Amino acid sequence: MVADAIASVLRQTYPCFELLVVDDGSTDGTAEVVSSFKDARLKLVTIEHGGRSRARNEGAARASGEVLTFLDSDDQANPVWLERLSTAFDDPGIAGVCCGARLTTEAPATHTVTERVVLPCRFSAHSSTVGLFSAGTFAVRRTVFEAIGGYDDRLEFSENAELAIRLVMHSEERAFAFATVNEPLIWIRRRRAAPCEAEYRARFESAELILRLHGTRYRRAGAAFWASYRAVAAVNAYRLGLSGRGLRHSIAAAAGNPGQLVHWGRVTLGLVPPLARRFWTRPIEK
Repeated sequence: MVADAIASVLRQTYPCFELLVVDDGSTDGTAEVVSSFKDARLKLVTIEHGGRSRARNEGAARASGEVLTFLDSDDQANPVWLERLSTAFDDPGIAGVCCGARLTTEAPATHTVTERVVLPCRFSAHSSTVGLFSAGTFAVRRTVFEAIGGYDDRLEFSENAELAIRLVMHSEERAFAFATVNEPLIWIRRRRAAPCEAEYRARFESAELILRLHGTRYRRAGAAFWASYRAVAAVNAYRLGLSGRGLRHSIAAAAGNPGQLVHWGRVTLGLVPPLARRFWTRPIEK
């Protein structure tokens, strides 16, 4: 899919950009695909495998532009994507700009495809920022990205959400704002694969790391926001058979956002470890 992603960027109506493709130690011929395009705006960056957060940071470090945006290799950009995003930066008080996305989800097992449009919305109950923070749906000034330290390269899950809360809090503390473009300028394609133990572990470890690093920030963003990450940690702990840790996270989620009955349901299941294991543990790929 990377060829489609590259082609979609090179078709932009906004001419002044550079496209860096970071090959994160792939073995699927990415370098050959990139070399098939003859465009001076396109550059290949090859690094050892270190995960998508490190790859994005490496691309940002090697870019020369004043504004950064990121696109995953299996997604595509509308031809006016950069043109629409770029206009907001004429205002020096704008830290970044967010747009909407068309989200397509394919379920191979049932041969079904669902599609919906996602637009920028209120970031949290305690924030004035309206935005959407997936790869491709936001652009940010380089100075702001660098000031907060970029992506946390330890994260393999929820790295955009973790980056977003630092971006939003940094900007609001300095009276900067995020602009919005209320139309889908990115096509995000997702394919539901079979459950995978490595994915469960990445989600669990990333959620726990985020809570350790930013628990106070996430509480400030709102009880529901903070409890949602406790719930992510809980669900994936149960899936991995870590019932004790799953129960602790479930109790914390319920205490943090007691109005959500689903949190109490996880607590109830966690109090009966055999039931929790039966409910949460699914056949997984080793």
